[in-house]
Amino acid sequence: MKIAAIVICYNDDYKFEEWKENYSYYKDAVYKLIIVDNGSKESFLCKVRNAFPEAVFIERKVNGGLTAAYNDGIKLALSDEKIDSIMLIGNDMRLTSESVRKLHEALFQEEAIGMVTPVMLSKDSDIVEDAGSTVSYCFYMHPSGVGKKYSEIEKKNKYVDSVSGGMNLGKREFYERVGLQDEKLFMYSDEVDIGTRAKKLGFKMMIIFDAVVWHQHINPPGQNRRLPYSYYLIARNKVYLGHKFYSKWRAWVIFLNLVGRNILSGVVSVIKKRGIQSEKYAIRGAVNGLCGNMELPDNMILYQEEEIDG
Repeated sequence: MKIAAIVICYNDDYKFEEWKENYSYYKDAVYKLIIVDNGSKESFLCKVRNAFPEAVFIERKVNGGLTAAYNDGIKLALSDEKIDSIMLIGNDMRLTSESVRKLHEALFQEEAIGMVTPVMLSKDSDIVEDAGSTVSYCFYMHPSGVGKKYSEIEKKNKYVDSVSGGMNLGKREFYERVGLQDEKLFMYSDEVDIGTRAKKLGFKMMIIFDAVVWHQHINPPGQNRRLPYSYYLIARNKVYLGHKFYSKWRAWVIFLNLVGRNILSGVVSVIKKRGIQSEKYAIRGAVNGLCGNMELPDNMILYQEEEIDG
């Protein structure tokens, strides 16, 4: 078992102690820890280097989002011929070495399985967040078992359309054949992209029910919901993937669905005297996705450098 674990960070002082503790629970199952920094301040980098002396560091000069950062780590992992599998894991995810070993065992039980994921639970609880996801026509991920207790769900491994981008384990061969993440996405819908590409090549994805991970949801102080630019990226990427994998017609259907949703949401927000910034960002993203414009607006890049997590 030779697992490379890839973790991304970006000025994560607000969850630094929790990150160190989370890693301590699974480090014994990891052959190589790869930390990709997305352009943090030097003071934070010093803290990371001192806290994880065993890690291999990749220090990006600019924030490339999740996709570019993960790709840097994946390429480094593939350069080591001893590594047989690659784990992508957020620094606010907590799982045990035992769960990692169970994932690895399940990954290699069947040749067609390319990637596995554990059951995801809410912070320090037995409440399910994701017990296996399907992907809708408009590229929304629909996790099963949400809100149930872990003891209430069926303990049976099952194939899924896609796995969580924040915690998964994939074979070396999976990345060699499916390829790296699509860096145009920056972040969001990367799971759908990888899942769709994997299916076209005959790979299967599976959720493993005797392995669990706790999503600790550690947000910056005062931030309890997604920032507006997130809605831009989510909408843009769904429309883009419709065109990438299927047709202009599919892209148009997804575009109209997103615009309709956000107009309705905006009307409700106006009635309730709330802001509609998120809806504006989403519609703008959907328009750019339809036009194939995957460049980030300048004002959004500045915003992300201050706020983005990962």
